[in-house]
Amino acid sequence: MAPFPVIEISCGTVGGMSGGAVLDSHGAIIGILSMGLSHDDGRGPSNAAWIIQALQFNVALHWPRDVYPPDCPILDLPDNLMRIIGREHVALSGSLQIDYTPWR
Repeated sequence: MAPFPVIEISCGTVGGMSGGAVLDSHGAIIGILSMGLSHDDGRGPSNAAWIIQALQFNVALHWPRDVYPPDCPILDLPDNLMRIIGREHVALSGSLQIDYTPWR
């Protein structure tokens, strides 16, 4: 139903939770809560926008001053500034295009 790649998660959500982080069992962010389906049991499912799509967007981080490169895609931020688990499996391949190799 969503117009973008999502991960279905088995939890209920209520209004106002959109934009919240979805974490995996290791505490890494894998998605951003975007849509929930309401059921009588309150268990969901809910959908989270897959975080990999966000890696392509440029960010302009102005604080702390002179630390971050200007207008840099998230994926290109240096490892000492942004830890991305599996970074070696993801590459920007064009405007708004991401190529990735699944890993285990």
